[in-house]
Amino acid sequence: MNANFKDQPGGWMGEVLFNTEEEARQAYAILPEFKKPGYELVIREYVVKKPIKARIRIVNGLFSPSNGVTYKGEEIQIQLLDGVNYEPAWREYFEHQGFTDDTKTVRKYLKKLK
Repeated sequence: MNANFKDQPGGWMGEVLFNTEEEARQAYAILPEFKKPGYELVIREYVVKKPIKARIRIVNGLFSPSNGVTYKGEEIQIQLLDGVNYEPAWREYFEHQGFTDDTKTVRKYLKKLK
């Protein structure tokens, strides 16, 4: 495992904070076949330091054959292109804001900004 995994961005991003895993699953149509339920929500914030290629789209709804649930989607999702989310390239494009995985701390900070 990459030693910097806790800081580096994933390949997909969004702009919404969720209170529950189920809210995130519905908004981004995250099927249990793709990510098993019970995984911790990962919240990170970055400043983009230079232009990057990205694809922005609205997530389509998806049906899960394993549990019979339709996940509605409908949220804006950003896909990073050109592999800029891997070590060491991501450091050229992003500055991690140093938040921990403590979602309460992140949420308090974001509420202050509003």
